Amino acid sequence: MLLAVQVGVLLLSPSAYPQYAAFSAPALVLVLAAACSLLPRPGRVAAGALLSIGAAALLVAAVQTAPRIAPFPTAEVAAAVPDDGCVRADSPGVLAVLDVLSRDLERGCELPVDLSGYSYDHGARDAAGEPVPRRRNLAWQEEALRYLTSGSSAVLVRSTGNGFSDETWQTLDATTTTVLDRPGVQVLVPHDDVTRPEG
Repeated sequence: MLLAVQVGVLLLSPSAYPQYAAFSAPALVLVLAAACSLLPRPGRVAAGALLSIGAAALLVAAVQTAPRIAPFPTAEVAAAVPDDGCVRADSPGVLAVLDVLSRDLERGCELPVDLSGYSYDHGARDAAGEPVPRRRNLAWQEEALRYLTSGSSAVLVRSTGNGFSDETWQTLDATTTTVLDRPGVQVLVPHDDVTRPEG
């Protein structure tokens, strides 16, 4: 019953990510173990061995096909971020990794927990009540631009799915200078505060 409910939840959820399969994995293991226990003794050992081999093969396949993520260049990014003012980011987790989160909070800096989440509030629906995709959500684009350009620097780590429109990228390019551009991370500073690191 638990397995059926968990699979139902996954099938009915509006979004799906590969890691969601882990949600139902414990119940699936219990169902398979219970099924093996119903087999006669000689078949039970063979079924258990086959299931174990299958589980090991799935684990190896998952590890082999998992995307390789480059380590975050913490020292390099921290060196590119100014010591003064408020550091902005499209993900607050990067502020913690850079050890500037507490500093920003002590300075009273604005800190949205989920910048992209604002898109579900600001301009989320058009006049007809239809959902507006983030890339076409003008209210959210303006809020994201206002926030990201209001500090002494902005760290962008959401390289995919950030929802920025072409116009937002053009405005960021026009108002900031990229002082660090590495796979998975960019550091932007206002044009009037350029301190370009070496490299």
